[in-house]
Amino acid sequence: MISSTECKKCPKGYLCKLYDDETQFIRCPLGKWTEEGGTECLPTPKGYMSASPAQEPMPCQDGYYTTSENSTYCTLCPRGYQCKNKDQEPEICKEGTYAGIGQTECKECPEEMYCVEGSSTPAVCPPNEPDCGLKEHFNPNGLQKRLLQSCASATYWDGTQCLTCPEGYRCAGGASNPVRCTSGTQYSSTGASGCSSCGAGYVCPTTRASDRYQCQAGFVLENGYCRPCAEGKYCPNGINEYSCTAGTNYSPGGLSACLSCPANKECHVYTYIDCTEGFYYTGGVCTECPTGSYCRNNVRTVCPAGEYMPYKGFTFCLQCPVQTRCATTGLSAYTACSTNSEWSAPGSTSCTSCELNYECFVGYSVPCKSNYYSAVGDFE
Repeated sequence: MISSTECKKCPKGYLCKLYDDETQFIRCPLGKWTEEGGTECLPTPKGYMSASPAQEPMPCQDGYYTTSENSTYCTLCPRGYQCKNKDQEPEICKEGTYAGIGQTECKECPEEMYCVEGSSTPAVCPPNEPDCGLKEHFNPNGLQKRLLQSCASATYWDGTQCLTCPEGYRCAGGASNPVRCTSGTQYSSTGASGCSSCGAGYVCPTTRASDRYQCQAGFVLENGYCRPCAEGKYCPNGINEYSCTAGTNYSPGGLSACLSCPANKECHVYTYIDCTEGFYYTGGVCTECPTGSYCRNNVRTVCPAGEYMPYKGFTFCLQCPVQTRCATTGLSAYTACSTNSEWSAPGSTSCTSCELNYECFVGYSVPCKSNYYSAVGDFE
């Protein structure tokens, strides 16, 4: 909560609401954003990602997509799929085409090779199917004929011979067909008899071992995908997410370590704020300047001798008026001089007694005229 003597635009990522004559800063939720002085939190459209409420949404890179609004990250297009439209689900590559990971279009399968639906790489045609790579002769079902044949574990029978189990599948051997591992939770390398669990901190966008990857520092695994570390938190290893220490450090999100709070700033776990003039930094927050002091540039200074300040939240002190004194520092009120025997100029730290043969007025004294006199302490 911050007060101010001048109107300023609400900062990026925040809405400013007035409650009980005090301005409250309401941060936009993750996935939404607002520019400086905004009056509402704006949604992030499909095909875009919002890294921070204070930043305008960015379009997904080529080969990435997101199909929901208010997304904080884009998803990498899996192998065997094409992502032409960044705001739509990936399209599986049709028979006779293939695509590696992060592709915007499926490519035509080369001659003398074949590509079944969802292929990530072309496969070599077997000797008994010389025309399998030609589109007009392509018949994926004809390539998947199985004969009763005993093959060893981690291999399978293709109709003419025992072949090594392909990546992303498990092969029990004998006459069994390859069985695809469970997408998102399992993977396998080429020549595997069983599937392996994806593992803590790892992402398996497909069932292929070559596609498995670990979340980088600054990200954390959530629902099978790497998302940026949340605001006010840090992610050192792609697995764990820890909170920053309020008043000591902060994180705007997506960091592997929290940032140290700058000196004399009000520090929240997700950002820091400059104190408004008339406020000063203490105990991790901006506090209104007390009486007897003035506050500038986030620092409080007590009023010097000869000055005072009876009000809170000021950036200057008042000079003690005539016929008063401000003897010490940090005063919120002045002390009046004796009206009959003392005088003082503005900004005085003490009152002066009227001298012998001097005539005293409010704020000054003068020598008596010829044939006049006065005693010590006389006022006029």
